[in-house]
Amino acid sequence: MEPTESPAPEAAVLRLAGAAGLDAAHRGLRIARYRSLLWHWVRRWFAPPHRSMFERLPSVPEKHVAVTFIGHASVLVRYSGAAICVDPMLGGWVGGARRAVEAGLAPADLDDVALILITHLHSDHFHAATLAQLPKSAMLVGPRGVAAAAAQFEFARVLELTPGTDLAFGDITIYAEPVRHGDDQVGGLSYVMRSVAGAPSVYVCGDSGYFSGFADIGARHAPDLACLPIGGFLPLSFRDRHMSPIDALVAFSDLRSRLLLPIHHGAFALSYEKLDEPLRLLRETATAYGLREHLLVMQPGQSQRIGAAAPTSEHVDEPHVDVHITGPFDTAFEGDTEEHSQHALVPQATST
Repeated sequence: MEPTESPAPEAAVLRLAGAAGLDAAHRGLRIARYRSLLWHWVRRWFAPPHRSMFERLPSVPEKHVAVTFIGHASVLVRYSGAAICVDPMLGGWVGGARRAVEAGLAPADLDDVALILITHLHSDHFHAATLAQLPKSAMLVGPRGVAAAAAQFEFARVLELTPGTDLAFGDITIYAEPVRHGDDQVGGLSYVMRSVAGAPSVYVCGDSGYFSGFADIGARHAPDLACLPIGGFLPLSFRDRHMSPIDALVAFSDLRSRLLLPIHHGAFALSYEKLDEPLRLLRETATAYGLREHLLVMQPGQSQRIGAAAPTSEHVDEPHVDVHITGPFDTAFEGDTEEHSQHALVPQATST
């Protein structure tokens, strides 16, 4: 079945508050889907994954942060002197689903990781085979139950956090925040990373449905970069646990962030939307919502170096970030491969 184009929801619909407004924004969407997920898995068993970029990791000056999209929900966040990996997953399988695109980093690229953040214990986020290859000198942090699950790996230290707690890790403070991912809310976490040196802050959410907690996190932290999941939402009842691209854009607005890096898409077919549908819907909706210049869509293996920029006389009260892209990336539309050495941001759109 060929993908079916559908108009992006109107911005006015996206601005409707509450679950009813978001449900209305999804009503009538036509999304290309797999007729049989099992049959798609079987077909994929005999097709090797596509190659990823495997770029060299960029250097990280002071007051900068470098972010690498490894693939699926895995992100490498590097501050000057600290490498943090969130939900490392380099494996080729999740149950019966074979990986469609290779992970963008190899285990050797993670040799300097000092801190591992686990958002929850599902196997595509807490991946035993990958964790076994990471440095034993690292500290592993996660939600309730992670200490018992990680005991076999013999990391230097394993720490369980609950929403509302924080951890000082050198010059970086890690804030554990809630998610909506099933009935047991304590069983999953998202994280805000903030540097005392003034480097841009980063928020990573591995899995979550949309909920009011994003606005609370935004009010307290307003992270510069938000890494938000956009896949795993079809059938639409899955939105209780997994945000759609529309949900993610509303969460992005609630977070008061400057940049949106979409994650949790394109690697494993774990729900019925086709693998390229989350990005298509994200691009269309972001354009309709006036957020095109805030989107940073990266391929597995690509990195971005972000540094705090000096404010100008215009928008002096707005946070500013300067972005250096180490390779070609797509801000909104498929096929746009223009290289960007710097990305000029406009102020975050304000919902009315």
